Amino acid sequence: MNVSLEDFKEYFKYLSIEKKTSNSGIRIARFSIEYYRNEIAYKPIRLEFAYGIRKEEHLPTIFSLSELHKILQSITNLKHKMMISLLYSSGLRFSEVLHLRVKDIDIHEKIITVRGGKGKKDRITVLSEKIISDLSIFLEDRKPNDLVFVSNQKSNSGKDRPLTSRSVENVLQKALVKAKISKRGTPHDLRHTFATHLLESGTDIHLIQKLLGHKHLSTTIIYTKLTNPKVAGVKSPL
Repeated sequence: MNVSLEDFKEYFKYLSIEKKTSNSGIRIARFSIEYYRNEIAYKPIRLEFAYGIRKEEHLPTIFSLSELHKILQSITNLKHKMMISLLYSSGLRFSEVLHLRVKDIDIHEKIITVRGGKGKKDRITVLSEKIISDLSIFLEDRKPNDLVFVSNQKSNSGKDRPLTSRSVENVLQKALVKAKISKRGTPHDLRHTFATHLLESGTDIHLIQKLLGHKHLSTTIIYTKLTNPKVAGVKSPL
């Protein structure tokens, strides 16, 4: 399983903010992960950011609907378009998209089953009706147990390989440039955008919590800081 830098950031946010892990605990977690990646897995990584997360007040990048339309219109490759569409329209995590299987998508019921998500828990999220036509074409002749998104390179045994997190990041970055959007964003920001737009449209925050697979409501409440005051119906006192 490929774990991106964004996944590690989410993990250390969880330790720092939700679990209230001490600085020494953060230090042990950081060095344990770095040792494994650098000395055993030979996938070097540096996690200096782990110590500043509790003080960090950076809010995720949120894209507007018009920006999302520009991003999707700029992508001509059907696989790439479906990948970005699902990250936003279903609020899936990076790793969940990469390991999604055909059998997990129920086009008739318009739902997606996320298996073994964060905390190794299954959940159900929504499938946008607007992408069903393209998704049906993309999945044509695929078997239920097939990965939805696979690399063009096979494994040594000839089996399909899931895409890497880096390849997903590259797709989004190229789309942002082509769409002439100056915002800096990551695939995980599409999930943040999904939650923020649902909140702005009046969706109950407890339902959003379930769709995102958050264990604690406090994790979901951050999106109240990201909503557009105009859309949310809040007027300036001036």
